[in-house]
Amino acid sequence: MAKQNKIGIFTLPLNNYNYGGILQAYALQKYLESLNCEVEHINRQYNVEPVVRFKSFIYNMLNYSAYRTTKTKHKNFDIFIEKYLKTSRNLYSSNDVLAYLKSKKIDVLLTGSDQVWRRDYASNIYKDLYLDYDYEAKKLSYAASFGKDSLVELDDENEIHKFLIKFTAISVRENSAVELIEKLGIKDVMQHVDPTMLLNKTDYLELVEKSGVQHSNKQEPYVLSYILDSSKTKDTILKDLAHSKKLKVIQNGKGASENLESYISIEEWISRFSNAELIITDSFHGCVFSILFNIPFVALGNQERGLSRFNSLLELFDIKDRLVLGENIQDIKAIASQPMNFEKVNEKLTVERERAKDYFTQALF
Repeated sequence: MAKQNKIGIFTLPLNNYNYGGILQAYALQKYLESLNCEVEHINRQYNVEPVVRFKSFIYNMLNYSAYRTTKTKHKNFDIFIEKYLKTSRNLYSSNDVLAYLKSKKIDVLLTGSDQVWRRDYASNIYKDLYLDYDYEAKKLSYAASFGKDSLVELDDENEIHKFLIKFTAISVRENSAVELIEKLGIKDVMQHVDPTMLLNKTDYLELVEKSGVQHSNKQEPYVLSYILDSSKTKDTILKDLAHSKKLKVIQNGKGASENLESYISIEEWISRFSNAELIITDSFHGCVFSILFNIPFVALGNQERGLSRFNSLLELFDIKDRLVLGENIQDIKAIASQPMNFEKVNEKLTVERERAKDYFTQALF
């Protein structure tokens, strides 16, 4: 039997409390464990000096009511992370990370997935997410994303080249990222699907069942709205579309929970996707879970959050016709009325899962 790899995964801080971000971390961990790997998320936090952390603690204690309200809002995220993700303690500096890696004898560093190489998201830990450590280990990425079609002024191409030339294998999520890295003179870059797509829908429904969440409105058909950047125009479009189809509208995500003490759980978030008749979303992972559950959807292009992610995903599965730019109700209605050929989509997904398995087999063993 091949040696069991001890893998340290680097991703954006989990306490950003993002449904897609947490689920991609869960999926990558679960998938690698299925390959007989020992996996741990290296819980790299943004650089904050000890004195600043202490001041923040004092401030929170002096304003405990507001602090408790914020913690309560996020409690369902924390419960999921505590229950399902294997994480290190919080690490606030690169030196802390390096010492931790040595103490745990981690032999593979893996960065991904999601927008780990998007500089404005990575902020002052961007070097960590490029695995810039003087540490003897295999370095690889899986479905890493720049989040945009081009490098921005914050990105130093020479520096990125210096980081990536040390990688054993490079996997990115968008086809545009392949081109960006190859322009830096680095070859053999591979494109793979988001780690959430490496699991089957049954894996996610098991989470729902274990949680005891009742399937949302299972007896009453609905349009699911998972909109990150809401607007009055989008609200009007949703109501009009739902009315024309004689369906109710169900909100998902944080926006579905504004009047509750806490945001809905990750398991409830999954459940709402699995039972929808139609999904309207401006979220990358909203599109992903629509595909996983074979639910017809309309993708509202979200330029600010990175349109390349939508283009690449939908082109890969030959469903670019589900994307609409702008907020024209007639365009959205037209797309929503068209059926989707999920047989072809599922065939492609099977192929992509095999490609991912081959990548990990070659990179790790």
